[in-house]
Amino acid sequence: MLKNHIAESYLYGYVPNLTDLLWTDETDYSEQRIKATDYVYNSMIQRNYKPKELMPELILRASGTVLSYPTDTTETTTGVLDTINRMRIVIDNITITTSGKTITLQGSNDNTTFYTIQNITVPINTTSTSVVFYDSYKYYRLTTALTSGTIDYRAYIVETIYDELFSYKWLQYILMSVRRQGEDQFDLLIRDFDNMYNDILNNVKLYIDQNADGIPDAVTTTKEITLTR
Repeated sequence: MLKNHIAESYLYGYVPNLTDLLWTDETDYSEQRIKATDYVYNSMIQRNYKPKELMPELILRASGTVLSYPTDTTETTTGVLDTINRMRIVIDNITITTSGKTITLQGSNDNTTFYTIQNITVPINTTSTSVVFYDSYKYYRLTTALTSGTIDYRAYIVETIYDELFSYKWLQYILMSVRRQGEDQFDLLIRDFDNMYNDILNNVKLYIDQNADGIPDAVTTTKEITLTR
């Protein structure tokens, strides 16, 4: 299912001084994020794609099994095959008591020997978290370690190509809100991000998951034929 997993801090890699552009009464760019998310969704819908079939989620752990210390000190899930190089892990539906919970993402190419990719510490008072990783494997699994309390959660991995679409459009809306009348340096950035957005949108390979099982049923591209006069 198509979702915007981008946090505002992710944008600082594109524009490091982004926080300096906040208006006096603004504390973040959440309003621009909403507009950007709407825009990306509508872009896909206009191309006859269904958001529920995009960004297929490869489930690593389903919620519903509560781990409780000291009965449970570790849990290791079964390795799951990924065929489309997903690189963002999302952990949501989190219910947690006390600190002391570490979720480790592991990868393997033979589903036998697994290597640590990312250690994720789950803090108290959080319901979801997301991390991009760059160690690519055929199989993925999770190990959860407890030293106190209880935890339950759902975890899955998704593609990151949509991160760029959400980022570029979010940055456009931010810069549009601070640009002056007439052309200035913000107009140049707006055009740059718009060009990057369209370049991806018009050429990206999309994986379609029609039955929501995490396995793509089809693959297509958004490349369109442009008629010129």
